[in-house]
Amino acid sequence: MLYWPEDVPGKLDENASHYVNLIKDILRDYKARNGRKGIVVAPYDAELFGHWWFEGNWWISRVLRWVEDDPEIELTNTRIYLEANPPNKVVSVIEGSWGQASSHWVWLNEWTTWTWERIYEC
Repeated sequence: MLYWPEDVPGKLDENASHYVNLIKDILRDYKARNGRKGIVVAPYDAELFGHWWFEGNWWISRVLRWVEDDPEIELTNTRIYLEANPPNKVVSVIEGSWGQASSHWVWLNEWTTWTWERIYEC
């Protein structure tokens, strides 16, 4: 697949629209099943934007503009959401990594032990 810079704006809009619609589907489904508003927590690794994915900054900007203009989605933070929607159960999230082989080996190995000992002391 070749990279055509002139196609970038259209692809950004297409991908941002797709992502926003996925969020809307998730929130609608949650509300239909649980009878209350849900929240989508979407943290991003800052290294991704601009370093590994040049257009990432433009993409997230488009996503946020689409979300801001969409009456079905409300931008908030976890503190505000949890104050308005107290949790009624605890969920355990599985550990994951984007490291090699989807493991933490890159960061947790015999060569990095010295750094973790110092980090855990803090």
